[in-house]
Amino acid sequence: TVNYVITSKAIVERSVAELFTDKPQVEMSVVIVRGIVVGIARNQSESLRSFIIKDKIGLQTITVDFGKSEDGFIVNTSEEYKAIECGDEILVTGKFRIASRTTVMDVTSLQVASKDNPYAHDYQNALVLDGPEGYLDFANNYDTYANKLVKFVNPFMNYSTSSTPASTNWVRLGYNANIGDAGHGEGTNIHYFAFLIAAQNETLGGDTWHTMYNIPFYNAGAQQFGVTIYAYALYVSDTYMAFVIPDWDCYQVSGVDAIGIALSKALPVTIESGTVDLIRTHELVEGDITWSSSHENIINSQTGKVTETNESKEITLTASFKYQGVDYVREYKVTVLKAEAMSITDLLASGTDSQAVKVSGVIAGYVSDGNTVVTRLGVLILDNATGKTVMVNGISSLGGVYGAYTDSAGNPLAIGDEILVLGTYYLNTPAIGTGPEQTGRMYIEVTADNTVTLLGKAASINFQNALVVSNNAEMQALADNLVYGTLIKLVGTEENPLFLGGSSSKLPFNIKLFFNKEAIDNNGTKYNGKTFSLKSDTNEANAGAEWYNAMLGVPTAFVGPSATVPAIAITGDLYVVLGYTTSTYFQMSIVNAENCTTAK
Repeated sequence: TVNYVITSKAIVERSVAELFTDKPQVEMSVVIVRGIVVGIARNQSESLRSFIIKDKIGLQTITVDFGKSEDGFIVNTSEEYKAIECGDEILVTGKFRIASRTTVMDVTSLQVASKDNPYAHDYQNALVLDGPEGYLDFANNYDTYANKLVKFVNPFMNYSTSSTPASTNWVRLGYNANIGDAGHGEGTNIHYFAFLIAAQNETLGGDTWHTMYNIPFYNAGAQQFGVTIYAYALYVSDTYMAFVIPDWDCYQVSGVDAIGIALSKALPVTIESGTVDLIRTHELVEGDITWSSSHENIINSQTGKVTETNESKEITLTASFKYQGVDYVREYKVTVLKAEAMSITDLLASGTDSQAVKVSGVIAGYVSDGNTVVTRLGVLILDNATGKTVMVNGISSLGGVYGAYTDSAGNPLAIGDEILVLGTYYLNTPAIGTGPEQTGRMYIEVTADNTVTLLGKAASINFQNALVVSNNAEMQALADNLVYGTLIKLVGTEENPLFLGGSSSKLPFNIKLFFNKEAIDNNGTKYNGKTFSLKSDTNEANAGAEWYNAMLGVPTAFVGPSATVPAIAITGDLYVVLGYTTSTYFQMSIVNAENCTTAK
């Protein structure tokens, strides 16, 4: 008989400093940790949100992660999570992950011990990234530096996209004009160092932090900027090492840029009526700041008063000031939206890229990229007078989740509701991962700074002007000239049935759509190397659970067509919309299943 002594440590409250000096040795041990929130972060898909918490006395920091799963009782959509602000001292109970990025996750208890606590970031001990050695060391040892503050000195920056960046794109960082696109590190440790635009817009309260500079697009070479940026190293993916700037104190620009930021932050992106705040003094400015307006009759530069207009108008506000004996002029754009919303038809006819818009329409269905990435989820809205449609992304930033959104006032939204949308209109959409650019995918993007208002229920939905696709040649023509965000009516007949295939034997799975009668394998379902498809889980919001069986007579997930599993032929009408193109799929969504008449 051998006696073994095993010490079971009590689960007691620890400060952040005590957590590291008395670190649990067992992976995913339950811990109770107290610290002050010094930053709030998010990943690209919003599937993970984090608090950066700091020891109340010492300098140690760690992240507390909140996912959307039910692993913990508290998720990032809960009221407890949403109520936390920087400066709050919190007490969390969760699991301590040692492997990879050290963090506290699966939170089951979250308490606010005190609010409005003063705090400071550990600038003195920040890891300095100002040349090849620092970047390489960090890339090859990023687990060591996770959750810690780093200092980027005069970094080279460029965008991760070759067109106007959306919120889900990145600002890449490097130490020369090309390294940002090449990545940092060696072997399997190569990552892009970058700021996620959406995360920084939320943390810093707007997009001035990157729009104030003329940052080059992808493949145009990066440009160096005279700025010192302190940021926490947080999320690691196969591609990116994501850093988060917690507040403006960590974004240390030159004096003249600091003035410009202050002026910009006081101005709205869009406004309908009221007044704009035209700052007249600043501690760094010698004398007063003077303003002029490109349209004094719409925004008065003396009073800031906004006069309602019959047509939306972009106004240029020009500030003139003196800093250290030098005269400077800075221009800012504010869009005054017309009192009456424009129609979707007018938007599609005359809308310009990155235009602030006010548009009304009827929700015709929910649109997804097939991967449930939150920032790429949204709805299709329809002009009932003409049947024209446009997609709206990012509604979850205002409330609710995919399939159960709410408007800005918390009212639930559903298919058939007429809504008023204030957002930004884009003519193209960036690529998803290694997939192609979504050229011609026009959409309205909604962020937390915008609004969506429920107007009421529509009497009916106009499906009269859908694009009809009824045979293999027409399906090929659609692949050759992709039409995003437009109603498409797939018509299966006895002569030319619509064929269905399956991508997996497990749910969720993609239902492949094709008209090729000769298809006996996956290659036969493709058009220009990709497959038109409907994802089973993302279309539940449009057509209900197990819609693939109820609508199409497909009892369960399957792989086909193949030598042993033939394609399924159906007849009838199926209304869909092309939402996204990935590296393998033309991802479609069902539009208002009640108008579809399909038969096995």
